[in-house]
Amino acid sequence: MRLAAAVLIAAAAAVARPPAAPKAILQSDQILVSLPSSVLNDAAMEKQLTNGLTTVVITSIEATSRSGVPIRGAVRVEIRYELWDEKFLVGVIGTHAHRQNLSFATFEKLVSWWSNAALGAAAVSAADAPSRVTVKTEVVPFSAAEEADAQRWLMRSMTEARNTRAPPQREAGADTSILDVIIGNGVRRKPIRSWRWTVPLTRP
Repeated sequence: MRLAAAVLIAAAAAVARPPAAPKAILQSDQILVSLPSSVLNDAAMEKQLTNGLTTVVITSIEATSRSGVPIRGAVRVEIRYELWDEKFLVGVIGTHAHRQNLSFATFEKLVSWWSNAALGAAAVSAADAPSRVTVKTEVVPFSAAEEADAQRWLMRSMTEARNTRAPPQREAGADTSILDVIIGNGVRRKPIRSWRWTVPLTRP
């Protein structure tokens, strides 16, 4: 009986273990974030990502530049498994509010892209870049009705963010209106998973 209980406790601990830390890379005055494959590559996430509805992974960063200016940024990855075509449709939205659309034939190919992608999350000059950044990743699911509402809001907000001239910024990284689009402040659900790390900002 005690052995069975110990096995159950060990199994629960393994499931709850956070994924490996992401990498933050400074390249051409941009902070790129590379997330570990372990964020996606487990049975529970595979089940979530193959249910035919959109799952959004939002990764935001925060830091303070060498000159003391707050840095904020984010990148949004939308993943949906197209049941009819049997492929994963992926949309990536970075700090410039431009959308990149991708597709992958298998879950393994999706995970391979994920583990090798370096996603632009914020802008900062190399001379003013911090030595460390805080990275937060949230996994947010949508129902069919919520997905339609979210897409309408997202498209409208992206258009407005691109067409509206932003006022002078007191912080580096991204315009506040664009951050709202990426993070989805207009349409939010409680995340089913959330992680937070503080990692060094490396230079190639």
